Amino acid sequence: DLLVKAAAGIPEALGARLSGGGFGGGCVVLLRHEHLAAVSSALQDAFRSAYSRECAIIEMRPSAGAELLS
Repeated sequence: DLLVKAAAGIPEALGARLSGGGFGGGCVVLLRHEHLAAVSSALQDAFRSAYSRECAIIEMRPSAGAELLS
């Protein structure tokens, strides 16, 4: 919840949501690649301020998605 709320306050973050929250989960943040460093830094600052430790940030890129193979 903290990172989704923090992302909402970052203009370069286009959207954010929790994923898999029942087991620690993660936060998926949608952004343009050129804003990765700024958004990552802002989220890291928010997490560090709240929990006195670093969070793991993993860059992922969307794919074409699943398709039916014949």
